[in-house]
Amino acid sequence: EQEIMQHLTDVLSYFQSVACNDNSNIKCQARIVSSIGKNGIKCPRWHADHVPVRLVMSIIGPGCEYIPHEVEVMGSSSNSRLVDRNALNTLDEDDTRIANDIIVPPNLNTEKTTVTSAKEGDAVLLMGRAWEESSEGDFTDDAKLAAVHRSPLLSSDQERILLT
Repeated sequence: EQEIMQHLTDVLSYFQSVACNDNSNIKCQARIVSSIGKNGIKCPRWHADHVPVRLVMSIIGPGCEYIPHEVEVMGSSSNSRLVDRNALNTLDEDDTRIANDIIVPPNLNTEKTTVTSAKEGDAVLLMGRAWEESSEGDFTDDAKLAAVHRSPLLSSDQERILLT
């Protein structure tokens, strides 16, 4: 138990230093979120958060799914960008499955090579849109794009507890 508390303290301290750029006047918020089963999936659609940086750490259950920056950039060309950034930002589609297929087209997304699934205990720091927007440049400047991620699918009785 002592080791777990120390690990969580270390993760939160690191998150604070990254998110706040070592400015001790700025404080970050963290919370514990729990869910069970398919109805408990918090963010099933591919998205980028409207924060500078997001910590997602699964304490119990699977972690988030995300597209690593290197993979998205590698797959980028004028005709076949892995993530449809325009759809990510403006899509008006109620059906999550359809939206996900538009944002990350299945013909460009081979789940085994494109999507990274964080495991239980993995602490993932995801750059958000506020970081992207605070940087000069636009979507052609791949080094400043917010991380695209989603919650994993859960079985009907699967539990998930996150530190975020």
